[in-house]
Amino acid sequence: MDRYSDLAIGFAVTLAASQLYDAVWVWPTGFAATTSFLMASYVTKESQIRFQRPYPNSLMNKLKCRDLRILVVAVGAVLGHPLVGLLAIGLFTHLAVFQILAAGWHTTLEPSVARATETP
Repeated sequence: MDRYSDLAIGFAVTLAASQLYDAVWVWPTGFAATTSFLMASYVTKESQIRFQRPYPNSLMNKLKCRDLRILVVAVGAVLGHPLVGLLAIGLFTHLAVFQILAAGWHTTLEPSVARATETP
């Protein structure tokens, strides 16, 4: 349910911004920022399933927190720039997703490197 509400918020902010700005970049950037919300949830869940442990509670992990995402968009709306808030938190959330993917990729490489060095 949270994912649907995140999509609705991202769509509403993007729709409002498209009415304010007559620019072609509004929809693609709004879409990219909104997909970061879905990716954060999905990649975190898959990382926990694959590696049988919760993802470390690092700064980047805290930046993708749903409450923070909603707060940043709300503050942007109060300041009169909800799209800026959406894009800012979307950027941080995408960075967190890439960090999770890179950490998972690095973790999966470690055993194969160890096996390669052990084989004569």
